[in-house]
Amino acid sequence: MQKEVREAFRVLFKWTVIEYAKVCRTVAKACREFEVPRSTFYNWKRAFDKEGKAGLARKKPVARNHPRSLAKDVVDKILHLRQTYKLGPRESPGTLSATMGLKHQNPASTALSFETA
Repeated sequence: MQKEVREAFRVLFKWTVIEYAKVCRTVAKACREFEVPRSTFYNWKRAFDKEGKAGLARKKPVARNHPRSLAKDVVDKILHLRQTYKLGPRESPGTLSATMGLKHQNPASTALSFETA
């Protein structure tokens, strides 16, 4: 089956469970009949109440933020440099940092050095 058809059947199934619960007036009975956990039913019902049938469709997960994301000003600088100097995605980080005026720090050079007396 195609993905769109499978997704349409999933939405129809969820909608059917919600409507059956309205008709029989007990969520527990509807969940037993369709073998759906009540917690899942209430998630579907909340999505249906909020967005209608469109709320029952699967949604791709969206990352809100990422711990390794760059600051906005750095991203803006990189985009400006790529447009101005026609730098491509294969440019090395050293080329970008030199063009941005940043000093490339070698982790070994920043290590503590101990002098012997």
